Amino acid sequence: MDSATSELSPGSELSGRTPLSAAADTGLKIVVVGGFGVGKTTLV
Repeated sequence: MDSATSELSPGSELSGRTPLSAAADTGLKIVVVGGFGVGKTTLV
């Protein structure tokens, strides 16, 4: 199976993307907890 690489090749630029450190001042992690089959994925 053929797949794309997630690594950037040396010298390549991100096309039009701003690095996260320059785009955001703080980070946020959201944790959704609950039992099996209660709709956690549907909530997100």
